[in-house]
Amino acid sequence: MKPDPEKRQAILAAGEAVSLEPAEVTVRPLVAKGNTSAQTIYTYYGSIENARQAITVHMAAAVLEWVKARLDEVAAAADDDPEDQLIDTLCGWAQFVAERPGPFAMLLRGRGPGADQEPVGSASWAVVSLVADQIKAAGLDPSAGYEATARVLLGVAGGHGLAVAAGWSEAVEVRDRGIFTRVLGLRR
Repeated sequence: MKPDPEKRQAILAAGEAVSLEPAEVTVRPLVAKGNTSAQTIYTYYGSIENARQAITVHMAAAVLEWVKARLDEVAAAADDDPEDQLIDTLCGWAQFVAERPGPFAMLLRGRGPGADQEPVGSASWAVVSLVADQIKAAGLDPSAGYEATARVLLGVAGGHGLAVAAGWSEAVEVRDRGIFTRVLGLRR
């Protein structure tokens, strides 16, 4: 069988959706959500364990790609106000989570469906470091520390993204700067 990138992507996307559930990622839900067969999953990955690891790496890579893109945006706008850059990052994270809740759920749990959790730690460290550095650059002095505050802000932004995606917060745009201005206690 010649590898089909679309089938592989469908399996990974199904894994991302299935990983939102509290149960372990197994073949049956991957088949259902990925509109594929168990044979295709085993052909591409060899085992369910390998498929789980590929899903973990896929979701961690999505977070790392988002962080890299945001770092590029920050570098391109180096003259912008650091508080504005922090708010833009939080709005961007909310948008990312609204579009791709699986990686956020993985970071909240602190583990992905695969056995090797190093990709999860790398993704978590990257996004927390980005926000912690922006908190410092904005001159904010959180009593809980920069990393703890970054985790809380990312959680708030992620929760907002999930609420918008689920339709719980229909009156609010996912990239609503006012929410994060108020959360940060900024006078704007």
